[in-house]
Amino acid sequence: SQNNGTATDAHTMTYTVAQEYGVVVTAITGTQEGAPDSSTSHTFQVQNTGNGVDNFTVSTSGSWSSSASAIWLELSMGQVALVTVTHDVPAGAAHGDSDTVTLTVTGGASDSDSADSSAGLVTGSSISLGSAPVTIYPGDSFSVVGTITNTGNGAASYTFGITGSSEANGW
Repeated sequence: SQNNGTATDAHTMTYTVAQEYGVVVTAITGTQEGAPDSSTSHTFQVQNTGNGVDNFTVSTSGSWSSSASAIWLELSMGQVALVTVTHDVPAGAAHGDSDTVTLTVTGGASDSDSADSSAGLVTGSSISLGSAPVTIYPGDSFSVVGTITNTGNGAASYTFGITGSSEANGW
């Protein structure tokens, strides 16, 4: 028997790998501040950490209303998507009021992360004064009644002064 080098052997094997599901959600932005009756914006990173394509539904939750830039995602293995969440600051929010918004993604696996929003300080006031006499004679006194309304969303303090002129005294 001689070996002429022409012998070959071939085998075909098929392997099936079960899909493993995984997802990681990470809030990228920190606390955001917005004026009452406006909104803040948070960016979240969503990564498919599984070994195949997965479809995810996207939802938000919190005490204040919120919405996400996508309601579903289809991500390949290792793929990353950015989702922007708009978090509405209520019109009547006082300075410093805050809420936590949570982004949840659900597919073969689920994950969530959260970010905070707070109401910023809005300042404003209105003043209305009663009328004063046009001329005040020596020894006369008068009162002016007024109302100050804080139209902002936080505490404020006010100081008052009076100015006038006196031709007799050179001022």
